[in-house]
Amino acid sequence: MPPSLKRLLELLSQAERIGVIGSPSSTSQLSLEILGSAATKKLVGELAFFHYRQENRDHYAFGQITEVKMRNIWHEDPTMRSLIRQRGKVEPISERQDTHQGEMTISAVFADRGERYQEAIMGTVPPTGTPIYIADDAILKALLARYQPLLFYLGTVYGSTPRLPLWFKHFGSSEDGAGEAYHIGIFGKTGSGKSVLAKMIMLAYARHPSMGLMIFDPQGEFSRDMQLTQAPTQMGQVLCPAVLQPLQRFPRVYTLQSIRLDTWETFFELLTEAEFFSQLGIKSANYQEVAREQLETFFGQRGPDGKRKYRLKRLNEEVLKAALKYLSEQIGNIYAQEAGIKRVKDTIQRTLREIDAAKANDFLSQPTPLRIWNRITALFQATDPGRRTPTQIIQEGLRGGSTGKRPLVVIDLSSQRPEGISQSDWDNKIKPLILNRFISELIRNAEEYYQQNHSLNALVLFDEAHRFIPHNKPSEERLERVKRRIVDAVRTTRKYGLGWMFLSQTLSSLDSEVVQQLRVLFLGFGLSMGTEYQRLREIVGDRESLHLYQQFHDPQSAFDPALREYAFMTLGPVSPLSFAGTPLFLRAFTNLTDFLQANNLQIASHVESIFPQEGLWATIEGPEEAEKAAVHEDEAEEEEED
Repeated sequence: MPPSLKRLLELLSQAERIGVIGSPSSTSQLSLEILGSAATKKLVGELAFFHYRQENRDHYAFGQITEVKMRNIWHEDPTMRSLIRQRGKVEPISERQDTHQGEMTISAVFADRGERYQEAIMGTVPPTGTPIYIADDAILKALLARYQPLLFYLGTVYGSTPRLPLWFKHFGSSEDGAGEAYHIGIFGKTGSGKSVLAKMIMLAYARHPSMGLMIFDPQGEFSRDMQLTQAPTQMGQVLCPAVLQPLQRFPRVYTLQSIRLDTWETFFELLTEAEFFSQLGIKSANYQEVAREQLETFFGQRGPDGKRKYRLKRLNEEVLKAALKYLSEQIGNIYAQEAGIKRVKDTIQRTLREIDAAKANDFLSQPTPLRIWNRITALFQATDPGRRTPTQIIQEGLRGGSTGKRPLVVIDLSSQRPEGISQSDWDNKIKPLILNRFISELIRNAEEYYQQNHSLNALVLFDEAHRFIPHNKPSEERLERVKRRIVDAVRTTRKYGLGWMFLSQTLSSLDSEVVQQLRVLFLGFGLSMGTEYQRLREIVGDRESLHLYQQFHDPQSAFDPALREYAFMTLGPVSPLSFAGTPLFLRAFTNLTDFLQANNLQIASHVESIFPQEGLWATIEGPEEAEKAAVHEDEAEEEEED
């Protein structure tokens, strides 16, 4: 017998016995008779196991105790109840005749194959009287020794002290990969710990150098942590450069100021919302839409070589003057009445004179249309080598250049909106266009990899997912377009190796089809009432597991913030102890040191910059390939603009 198996048998023989299998029991749910010596222990949530024989082999089944009941049949007798009402406690009936029964849900079974333990199923019910033992860290470590390099710990078994072994495999097809992408959902009320849990999970995936990671951050929750230049001091800061860099992950945060926009639709939308047409005397929304169409025609012109005459990244003052002259010539296609035609023509002519008279780099001398034009076109220009298009950002995050190192890319959508754009228009009209551009590029890359018989092997996190894929139809057309794109991606990209992780406060607020496609779920506090509980019951099904979930405490109700507990129920192939498909319950780490030590994570002594300082190709490919790559970039951008 191998020494590792001998050691495991020694640990199993020394485990603490708390009860025996009772009746009735089934292959998925066991009734337990709790020993008197264990009746005062806190058993709910404990990870327990038992040994039994099946097909002439030794098997060990593991599961969590979901409920404990006390029964005294004498107290249930009507005569005794009358006596108890008068005396209270009745000797020797009360307490001494109490019996405690438990419910245990089986989550994993291991069969002794001689040289190792292998996953199995519980194909029979062990006899009554079979001893039940408590599992501890030593037993789990010995049992799962062959999986140790894959294991990751987010916390301990709920209601107990052993660390709950989990695994987060990359989506590739190698020995340590899952072979396909998973979609993950983390749900819970504000303050339930879902953001911190998501950060820990992203660190688990960051250990795989071949895996691409991207975060869409609408509130700046993840971007703030990336700006830490020192070691983290609390769990909420755990996804930071000091922890990522020892994993060879170099985070890159992109704000609006570091993203170079690259679609004509976004350009025209920004011009309209910044009141560019209004400043030209075109006040009505309907007329502005016609004027926009005229400019779309102007900028769609092509030269003799078939290429566009005007490029988004090269729009300057001379281009504006040409566009205004064209608009003045086409004003008859906008207005039918002479008064409107004359008013707009005069405004355009005055604007052209003021542009010619304006001093270079003198903002105050510039007419308003020119100031708007300069503000908007600056978001599309390629003058700053540190600014990158969505195409470049996606390629950097998914490919990592010749070094093969993939950064963790964060798109900070909380950054300040452009001047002159209202917050409502920015959130409902402009931001969805930018987001849709990134998602489209992600899907395109995933499809290309798949056609080349490769897995994209990437995970994309969406914080505040209910904003983008709500259960109800969005009122704004652009938000609806983003929702349709994400829902379609969730349906199709799993086979491409592209997984999605969604964070949301409630199950019912998220699109139902997306929820149905989630393979792994982490369910925190706050889903045990009303429609939320109905959705939860549909997903989980198991009554005893739901009872245990309902015992979760609100972390914010703790007397001392240091005593807060963040509990989660997890479903899906996320642990070697959950391949039976039953829920597991964990209590997330609240101590930073405990988390780092449990997962052998190091802290860097020096933190590199998280913001891109140079052009993409020079950064990841090297100067020799920069010129060649720039040509490729130019061709790709022209194709995208078309």
